[in-house]
Amino acid sequence: MRFESEQAAATRPQKHIHLSLTARTPTIRQPSEVELELAPPQRKWACVCMKIPCNFLSWRLARFTSNSLSVIHTVTRIVMTLVPMTLIKLRFMSAVLKKLPDDPRVIAHKDSFLRNIKCTKKSLLVMVAIPFALFWTTILSSLERTPLTGRPRLILLSPSEEDDVAKQLQGPGWYSAVADILVNNAEGDVPRVISTTDWRYIWVHDTLRKLETYMHILAHEKEHFQHLVDTAPPGFPVPPPSSYPLAPRPRVSQIVHCFLTETFSRNTPAEPPPALGPPYNLLLVEKPDTSNGFSYGFGAGSAGIVVFSGFLDEILRGSQSPTPEQTAQLAILLAHEISHLILSHHLETLSSSTIFAPNMYNIFSDVVRTLLFPITMMFGPFVNDAVANMTRVTQSELLQGHESCFNRRLEIEADLVSIRILAYAGFDPRLAIHFWESRLDNDHEDLHNHNHNTRAPSGNFMRGDTHPVREERLLRLKQELARWRRIQPRAIVAANG
Repeated sequence: MRFESEQAAATRPQKHIHLSLTARTPTIRQPSEVELELAPPQRKWACVCMKIPCNFLSWRLARFTSNSLSVIHTVTRIVMTLVPMTLIKLRFMSAVLKKLPDDPRVIAHKDSFLRNIKCTKKSLLVMVAIPFALFWTTILSSLERTPLTGRPRLILLSPSEEDDVAKQLQGPGWYSAVADILVNNAEGDVPRVISTTDWRYIWVHDTLRKLETYMHILAHEKEHFQHLVDTAPPGFPVPPPSSYPLAPRPRVSQIVHCFLTETFSRNTPAEPPPALGPPYNLLLVEKPDTSNGFSYGFGAGSAGIVVFSGFLDEILRGSQSPTPEQTAQLAILLAHEISHLILSHHLETLSSSTIFAPNMYNIFSDVVRTLLFPITMMFGPFVNDAVANMTRVTQSELLQGHESCFNRRLEIEADLVSIRILAYAGFDPRLAIHFWESRLDNDHEDLHNHNHNTRAPSGNFMRGDTHPVREERLLRLKQELARWRRIQPRAIVAANG
């Protein structure tokens, strides 16, 4: 699951506790000796690599960095400082022009005034247009399609910045980052890490590797579709090929090589294309009161999944010999977390929560305060201070609401992609509906107990961070499976054609 705010974690009923995790990338410290021991040895893995079209890479070469919106914010503040002065100047010049007599001796002065007024008006239009032009240039250059779903999304990070984030999480860096998260969010004692020799770890590890084995199909769905239809059991849902196949995010070296090849026709040797992501790191944490898991990071060697023992206890129900049904339930959670990783939701969250939303709010608040200043200045500094304090409080609430709605969208998208992974790995994707329905029933029970509490509902409850989210996710899953059945005949004809 994705990360949520501390207030949401504190007010959530305790049967299914979500960790209070930040969506921002923490500063990566050097791993300790204990964390180095936790990191498993490097595994040999045949990663599926893909070549990204050069025209796509050349387009990304013009991508802005994360500082783009900060620059636009600064430009906007300068413009909002100059606009009132320009308007006052225009008003003064118009008043002077009206009072000039119709004397032939001052006609030349009138013409000069008219030219100055026209020039000032043009300058005003240019000043107002510059922030808008910079903003839309940044947005359009940072738009892309989400793999598999085709959802338009905004990632305000350049490829070099993405590389920096990935390098921080390479190897032991991922384990040290997750250790920081677990320590910072621990209630009481720091949770214990389950050994890699524990039978539960081996079970989760084998299930995760099985799912990863079939991930390459996501990049070549059209080539595998007919074979999957022919070999699937009767009535087994087979996902139709997506119009947006999975592709790895490009590295800076690839972009430079492609640019040189296309622009200067240089036959420089290229680095191997990036891998899709697996094998992912895995960590099992002993936390019986937390029935969940989360994913963190992105890219090959820089991402992984954390599963809490409370989830394993819930599906195993005391058994030490997992049944196929219990393995399928585990696969549903793992496929959901894998979906977050392959769709680079960590990057998208980082871009939205720490770059886009705060900067957009700052730009909007500056514009509003500038427009209200002629009114608020008449009431003195006390009113201005009150408006500034209200702006800060409103910013916190709005950003929390934005993060809640944003995470809900990512959760639904991960659900839709996870059933594709399940189907390719041989698990019935319809089991995901039963799995989430069972957890919805638990949420209903927790909500019933919560409603008997005399405390008022929190802001997170009012924003919809409780069971209605799962109801929406269930509905979208059912709609997606129905869509598979509806367009499967057309997909078969297209594959044979």
